[in-house]
Amino acid sequence: MNVIGAIMTETGGPAWRQTIFHPFAQASRLARGNVLRLVTECGTFPAGDYPAAPLLLATAVHDPASGAVSVFALNRSQESMQVSVSLRGLGGLTLAEGLELKHPDLKATNTRDAPDEVSPTAHPACNCADGELAAALKPLSWNVFALKPS
Repeated sequence: MNVIGAIMTETGGPAWRQTIFHPFAQASRLARGNVLRLVTECGTFPAGDYPAAPLLLATAVHDPASGAVSVFALNRSQESMQVSVSLRGLGGLTLAEGLELKHPDLKATNTRDAPDEVSPTAHPACNCADGELAAALKPLSWNVFALKPS
C-alpha cells in the first residue's frame, strides 16, 4: 500500500516524484551512522495542542567510517532564519553539498505536466569553515547539508 504517495503514476503513462519523495530520498542517501544530539535554540509558535512548537526542527548524523556529517533542517517559520551548527570535535569538514526544498506556493505539487515543479535546488547561502556550518534558511523550507572530511 502506497500511503504517502511519494511517486505518482498513470497507467501506460509517465511516473513522477511528489514533493515528499525528496526528503525521504535525501535521508536515505545521506543519513548514515550515528544520530548526534543537537541543542537547538529557536523561537516557537502555537500548533494545535502544543503551545510552543519549535520553529526549527533539525538533526545531524555522523558516519564514523567515512567521517561524513549530514545536517537536516526544517524551517517552519514564515521568516528567513540564520542557523549555525558547531561541528567541532568531528575533524575538519568541508561542505560537499547543500540543498533546499522550497516553493513560494505552499500548495504547489508536482504533476504529469510539471514533474519538477517542487524539487531540491542548490542551497544559495551556506558554508562550512572552522568547524561551523552557517546557513540562511528560507521561510518554510527543508534544507540538507552534506559535509565531508577536508
